[in-house]
Amino acid sequence: HFGRADGLPSDLAYTLLEDVDGAIWVGTADGLALIREDRVRVFDAHGLPDGSIFSLARDGSGNVLVGTMGGPYRLSADGGFVPVSGEFPRVPVTSLREDADGALWVGTTNRGLLRVGPLGVERLRSEGITLNARVAALHIDHEGGLWAGTNTGALRLRDAPFSTYNSLQGMGDDYVRALLQGSDGSIWAGTSHGLNHWDGTHWTSPQSRGDLPSLSLLALHEDADGSLWLGSYVGVHHWVPGEGIRRTYTVADGFMGNQVRAILRDPQGSLWLGTSRGVSRMDPD
Repeated sequence: HFGRADGLPSDLAYTLLEDVDGAIWVGTADGLALIREDRVRVFDAHGLPDGSIFSLARDGSGNVLVGTMGGPYRLSADGGFVPVSGEFPRVPVTSLREDADGALWVGTTNRGLLRVGPLGVERLRSEGITLNARVAALHIDHEGGLWAGTNTGALRLRDAPFSTYNSLQGMGDDYVRALLQGSDGSIWAGTSHGLNHWDGTHWTSPQSRGDLPSLSLLALHEDADGSLWLGSYVGVHHWVPGEGIRRTYTVADGFMGNQVRAILRDPQGSLWLGTSRGVSRMDPD
């Protein structure tokens, strides 16, 4: 057992951290200590402010981080402690975690959640956490998401890896059957009700001659001139931007089936069509 009688600054220990050599860092109600091989060392004149140590953590380089009554500190090479950032307010720190990008997340007793990174000290503003909340615990999960335990509930923060687009964002239909990135970097989407185009900012449904807006599209291919081949249930359509459908090819023109689900242009210029009844090749002429 280790207490004040054994050399600790206080009998009340708030947090523990194992060092790389097996020694134990102890944050107490009256300062920081290190227990190595049953010997207690107290850090009372090493740059740390007086008072309680509520949290301990380690950064990506293995350095010890200390949450003090006056902000977060880091163990330096000379054995002393220095503030993590000169911009950080002198407030009690209750939790610490460094994320995969090297940013340090800091929970406080009454100033909410802060982050120390390339942009300096940032204060989280979210509907899920009040600005004066107490952030008692922080955890980074296997997806890199940050969990914060607060006096107003648990909060999860993460970088959303997906953006969702459907009719609410301007697409003509929600059922997307085919996708193609054009030579200009924009995105074409074939839906159950026509063709849609994403220019990087907005979705549009190109107007064209014929019944293209109502076609259920199954496959897309772009030619070198920027025209598109559109596979559908009723054949393959050669569509030209600004002009519309130049021509529609069906079984009447000699290929296997009207349901075209795959389109490929080979180096010799032939167009290959994967249909519901087999594969057909359309020669360049």
